[in-house]
Amino acid sequence: MLIVTGVGFVVLAFCALCVWNKYDFCHGWANFYATQAEELRAEAANPALAGDRAKKYLIEADLSDIISRKYIAVARQPWRPYPGYPLITPEEQQIVADKHR
Repeated sequence: MLIVTGVGFVVLAFCALCVWNKYDFCHGWANFYATQAEELRAEAANPALAGDRAKKYLIEADLSDIISRKYIAVARQPWRPYPGYPLITPEEQQIVADKHR
């Protein structure tokens, strides 16, 4: 009985470690992309930039926000799979591009 309990505890600890690693990984990437979006929006707000260049920064910021939201969703619900490849689908790119026309 002691061996079964010990093995059960080790399996439970391993599962908890896997969940923590997934949370930590996804939360870190979510923060990275959120920070990148903030920096791109700050660059777009620079009055010295031409309109097309500022628009490009805003599009990239919106795409970074989408990626950040995907990672934070997985960090909050670790039973979900990691965000798939590509991180931005063509449909999402089209939505963002249409938003900035």
